[in-house]
Amino acid sequence: MLAEIPLDIILEVTSFLDLQDSLRFIATCSSFHSLASTKDLWFKTLDRIQNAHMQPLPCQFGTDISSLPIAALRKLAIHAYALKKNWSSDRAIPVSVRTFPLGADYGEIRVIPGTNFVVTNSNERFVCWDTTSGASLGAVEHEDANTGYQLGRSPPFQSLGQCFIGLASKSSTKLTLIVVRIDYRDESAVTVSRIYSKILSTPEFQPTAIPDVALDDEVIGMVFGGLIDQFSLLVYCGFQDHIVHRVPLDIRAGLGSTPSCVLYKGNFYINCQSSDEPCTIIRVRIGTSGPSNAEVEKISLHIPSIPEIQTQYVSFAPALLLPPKYGVFNVTRRTSEVRTAGFPERTQRVYFWPAADPGNDSRLEFGEVCAYEHPTEITGPFCGSSGRVAVLIDRGQRRHFLRPQTGLGVVRYAAHPAPHTTFHRLDTAAVGINFYTAVVALDDTLGVVYVTHLGAGAAASMAVLRYA
Repeated sequence: MLAEIPLDIILEVTSFLDLQDSLRFIATCSSFHSLASTKDLWFKTLDRIQNAHMQPLPCQFGTDISSLPIAALRKLAIHAYALKKNWSSDRAIPVSVRTFPLGADYGEIRVIPGTNFVVTNSNERFVCWDTTSGASLGAVEHEDANTGYQLGRSPPFQSLGQCFIGLASKSSTKLTLIVVRIDYRDESAVTVSRIYSKILSTPEFQPTAIPDVALDDEVIGMVFGGLIDQFSLLVYCGFQDHIVHRVPLDIRAGLGSTPSCVLYKGNFYINCQSSDEPCTIIRVRIGTSGPSNAEVEKISLHIPSIPEIQTQYVSFAPALLLPPKYGVFNVTRRTSEVRTAGFPERTQRVYFWPAADPGNDSRLEFGEVCAYEHPTEITGPFCGSSGRVAVLIDRGQRRHFLRPQTGLGVVRYAAHPAPHTTFHRLDTAAVGINFYTAVVALDDTLGVVYVTHLGAGAAASMAVLRYA
């Protein structure tokens, strides 16, 4: 009876199944065995992982899936399924752990999604590493070690075989916009180079902190709050004309000490989170002929409130804004302290704001926030490029007189059947995690967590934990 069912119907059935169930199903009848040697089965599996589970595929940006041979498709699907299954377990176990020396402290790590390359940054230098060999692929020395240099918080801009990362620097006399390109089209000869640098003198404005920076293939911009007048400003310039444009954001002291922005389809989206602006997004659609044509819009996002009479203080971790390819736009953490029966009680929540792209050059459409509440002290979140997965440093619960066991955990956001979050601990027994000095980054495309610690100096190293 089964043998009489057309194979195209069998393929349609497998599109509703996980990979393991699909393989078990086609094993029930000898006439179905040939499906495992067709591309259609693996295409449907990958489509389900990417579009139903909203999980990035474990491959480089721009990979043409349709051109891959069957063996490569099978390997890709198994990798993606193994990651989904491992990270959904109660305590995900890494399939491999390795450590390589860095030779210096680095306070920032950024991944290049879908590759084995990461970059580290300090006030002295920017370095790109091959995490499989531990080799430094190239470095950019910063001009002044006494000046603060900070990587943009949004994911790097990628094109086929290349990655562009924006940095902002701040001194008492100038601001600088910097772009570093990592070219890995030939992985045997990766190059790392500074391709753009724009100095802005600051007599008319002094930022309160190092600005955040975002870029695409045409424009780079930074956002910050002014130290003197407390008003916020967006400054951007094109790579072709180098003309500096300034757009006042008409919001006083609303960016907080750690502003965040992302550039998406000709719009800067800027996050405001302070006591005056609990969660507001400023959208700036940049004009083709300068700031006079810029369209500025303030968008208020709903965030659950805490009774003011009980609240002692509320603080926000730096937000991560993302292009909403996988349905999430903003991820942040809020710490609040309330008094219960006269005693202070601290609450830690991680918020995921979904957003959809209407596809007609309009602004993003924002959905209702989904919150995860953690029972112990945490830092983070450290998000992957999808925004649906975030790693937390979890201080753990104190048991009797024993010190709490610090470790890592993963929060996952899902929109169906109803928006919800889940939390699972990661097995980090092979790597000691210090709650106060750990620096963490996540590549949710390949399922890799990177950890280093500040304070080790020349003995600093990076741990690479692969979960698929």
